[in-house]
Amino acid sequence: MLSAAIHHRPLTLRGPDDPPLEPEEVQGSAFKVIRSVLEDDLNYQLTFGLVDAADYGVPQNRHRLIVLGSRDHEFKSTRLEQIVIPTYKGAWRTLRHALSGLREEPPRFLPYSADRKEIMDLVPPGKNWRWFRDNPAYGSDFARQLMGGAWNADGGKVGFFRRLSWDKPSPTLPTSPIQKSTFLCHPEETRPLSVQEYAAIQQFPADFEFAGGIGQQYKQIGNAVPVGLGEAIGRGLLSIIGGSDPSGQRRLLETSV
Repeated sequence: MLSAAIHHRPLTLRGPDDPPLEPEEVQGSAFKVIRSVLEDDLNYQLTFGLVDAADYGVPQNRHRLIVLGSRDHEFKSTRLEQIVIPTYKGAWRTLRHALSGLREEPPRFLPYSADRKEIMDLVPPGKNWRWFRDNPAYGSDFARQLMGGAWNADGGKVGFFRRLSWDKPSPTLPTSPIQKSTFLCHPEETRPLSVQEYAAIQQFPADFEFAGGIGQQYKQIGNAVPVGLGEAIGRGLLSIIGGSDPSGQRRLLETSV
């Protein structure tokens, strides 16, 4: 959202000999229009920024754009971090924190195919497809065959054949942990994260019920806002409404998993 342009110009037409970008082709032009409508037309005072849910006690690196607006111009500061205060910055919770004490027998998950399970059995905790590429026992040819058409794709491709680490926050939970580019394999067992593990990482209560089949439950949880981030936003807004300093809010979810 922060970088989207209203009109996309292909990279092949952005060379030194091509005409300069029009205002609507510049990165961020779409959000500029949104800001103009909210601030100029609707008279909102805005604060916005990109946040990582891990900075708010969530055991997950999850980057999201947060936009807050007040028609009464109540914000004493338009710096988002002074309203939605990152109380866990530098002290992230890990996957171990999220899943410690979780009891689920048997775990509910969508299994890997036999071929993918055979590959994932080889991947150490905290590694992904690059482990094969950089391991002399396998090398680039094996990794290229493993990745197929994705080998030539742009980006880091970090989700391919990924096994998680206990000692880091979970990556962003997608709507499925078994797609080729969104592997979220358990650190020890060769299986995707279960539905209940998904819910714990998003900080839902253990007795929270999700509707539909396993695939639909993954989707509901993956699309949700983590509880810790939602609470931080709510507490910040309540402090503004009440006229108090948001920096006085307590450390979030101290007793949660």
